[in-house]
Amino acid sequence: FDELGTLLGIPPPKAEKIASRMIYEDRMKGSIDQV
Repeated sequence: FDELGTLLGIPPPKAEKIASRMIYEDRMKGSIDQV
């Protein structure tokens, strides 16, 4: 999420939170694989 955060001008953790919310709300296709 470093690159997404840089692209959006926000911290990576916030970019991850936004992306995960969008995936959950079915506004964006994708998956997040965390170990």
